[in-house]
Amino acid sequence: MHPDLLSVIEVFRRDQDMAVAILRDRLGVSPPTSNLEWAKSLNCHELAERGWEAGIKVRSHGFGIEIKLHGLSIDFDWGANGEANGFDAWRLWNHCRENRVFLDRVSDDLLRAYLKQAHEALELVKDGSLYYLPQERPRRTQESAETADP
Repeated sequence: MHPDLLSVIEVFRRDQDMAVAILRDRLGVSPPTSNLEWAKSLNCHELAERGWEAGIKVRSHGFGIEIKLHGLSIDFDWGANGEANGFDAWRLWNHCRENRVFLDRVSDDLLRAYLKQAHEALELVKDGSLYYLPQERPRRTQESAETADP
């Protein structure tokens, strides 16, 4: 895997984990069991209000969430099984731009090319529209295999 891609993924994953901890510990929101559960049970206004009361900007969307706190911005989608460790090119690039990291080393196009190369080299696993590090790849259930993007 290209070292710049690995660095971007490591920082993104660290911030994803922090966002899940913020949701759980400060906002009382448990991770969903699936991205469909998240989308169906989502109360965007209630979550945004809870965030506002805690000094956290929260924006729920479709299968995902965006959190902004103390200059950090993270936007990610939940995986088919409710995993919070997937990523795609747009989210990695958005994270770099929003947080002003790695801008001297990567671009949107480079990240897309690096992800494709890493996937083809079996250094990343793809499930639906999200990539995962192989050591973090969730076990797929039959239901998630049927609902995942082809």
